[in-house]
Amino acid sequence: MAESHEQSEVKQNMKTLRECAEEVAKKMRSRVTCSLAPPGCTAPPDGSKLVHFIRHGEGFHNVAQREWRADPKWDGTSEPYTRHTDPDFKFIDAELNAKGEEQAKALQQQTANLQPQMLVVSPMRRATVTGLLAFAPHIERNELPVLANELCHERAGKHTCDKRLRRSELKKLYPNIDYKLVKDEDDPFWGYGLTREPWGDTAMRAGYFINWLMMRPEKHIAVAAHSAILLSIFNAARKRAARRRRLTAHLCTCAPCIEEESMRIPVCPCVRSRGRRAGDAAMVWYGRDAKCYPYE
Repeated sequence: MAESHEQSEVKQNMKTLRECAEEVAKKMRSRVTCSLAPPGCTAPPDGSKLVHFIRHGEGFHNVAQREWRADPKWDGTSEPYTRHTDPDFKFIDAELNAKGEEQAKALQQQTANLQPQMLVVSPMRRATVTGLLAFAPHIERNELPVLANELCHERAGKHTCDKRLRRSELKKLYPNIDYKLVKDEDDPFWGYGLTREPWGDTAMRAGYFINWLMMRPEKHIAVAAHSAILLSIFNAARKRAARRRRLTAHLCTCAPCIEEESMRIPVCPCVRSRGRRAGDAAMVWYGRDAKCYPYE
């Protein structure tokens, strides 16, 4: 859920993402249709995947931005976490604050009756920890493998809070998470930290992530990520399906900074017929460069 100071930006971003949908559709390998999962749905209906999307809880950077923009002297464009305003990178890969951790733990009431086969997390700490806390009982019972996926990275560049830690550091912090899909030691999206990732690139990542989900064998999946990538999934990656059939999305606000949405994704015949072949890969765009991630 966007905070009051972000409402106008979110509307503009949604418009921009919907304008990217045509290009995203051209790159998506499969026809994917989605619909709202019925309330209380705990297992995927026949021929479908059930995916639960969660936005991370409140982080220190969220509070810093809110306070920064509330200052009467705010210039209307600056942020508290750029190379100029945060030269020491104190907000790097921003973590959840105490409130954010409680928000994530509160989700356990909703996840208690779920039995996902896999938890996918952004490699960035605030989303990772949100997912780990939301499904802590499942993980403690060794019922839920956790896989980090770089495609779920927050919209990147310029903001120090959106520069992830090095892969080796993350593996030490979260030894039980599988980081095989995080190929780069350093954040591949950061560059020189002077510009933000174009919305078109974020939208393309969202499309590739949906492709990746469809290629996975699991039918019941949970995803913990960020506002920008989730906004991209629901406004750019789903546009093509909306034109072909019906695609709806329902948002259940669980707390001020945390969101969960469950969607039913039918496994379409074109996906079944193509199957999954060794060497299949998603092309992930980093600005003007492209990298391949295998469908693992």
